[in-house]
Amino acid sequence: MKASHRIVGIVGAILATAALIVFTIEYDWMGTLIADDMEPIDTVYRALTIASIPFFIIICAILAFCLVEFRAKPEDDDEKDGAPFHGSTKIEIVWTIIPTIVVMALGLYAWTVLDKVEAAQPNSMTIKVIGQQFAWNYQYPEQDIKTGGDLVVPVNRPLYFEMTSADVIHSFYVPSARVKRDVADGFTTRIRFEPNKLGSYPIVCTELCGIGHATMRSTLRVVTPAQFTAWVAAQKSAKAPKPTGANTDPQTWPGAFKNSESSK
Repeated sequence: MKASHRIVGIVGAILATAALIVFTIEYDWMGTLIADDMEPIDTVYRALTIASIPFFIIICAILAFCLVEFRAKPEDDDEKDGAPFHGSTKIEIVWTIIPTIVVMALGLYAWTVLDKVEAAQPNSMTIKVIGQQFAWNYQYPEQDIKTGGDLVVPVNRPLYFEMTSADVIHSFYVPSARVKRDVADGFTTRIRFEPNKLGSYPIVCTELCGIGHATMRSTLRVVTPAQFTAWVAAQKSAKAPKPTGANTDPQTWPGAFKNSESSK
């Protein structure tokens, strides 16, 4: 390969890297964020993507170089083996150490962010979530409510979710809050976030849980404190629908829930 071609290739790789980094920073990958305390998760996502771009470009550039530089020529003997060679120990050490350092640094950064966003918050409202084929059920211990359908919560109130399953493994995911956690029968999993934007946002199951998996959806409704109080009163009225599904099974909750309040 001519020196001029190599220079063009290097410049092209640098420009492609810069363009992808700028695109990663500017593009809205995750959509609406309704919990400011979860913004560090978006930053982690961008950091991981940006860190992977140079490696992606380098690998593609090496692949392109090998395809051009070592391609078979029309006059080559198809039966002839390529010239034998030995690898470079120095290069192998470099391409092992550098990715190791990068991965460890990113892992430590992600761990510190996760530790921060999962920290207990004062005045948290506990909500218990039960997944079942193919619906989400909710319990509000403080308000003494069991319901299905929409998950209604007050704005600007820290939320503490304790979750389990009545049957197979499900995965509780609120994209706008950046929280997702698997739920399984006999286990308790937990998530926290504090919504600070009013509105309705999707809740989905992201674990293939059976033929009706695609229909296992719900809606998170973030309302004002006054609206939440009115909703609680409506749920306790005589006209409110009776609990159904997993909310009628007293054996649904693992024994760990007996001491759940102490973990808040």
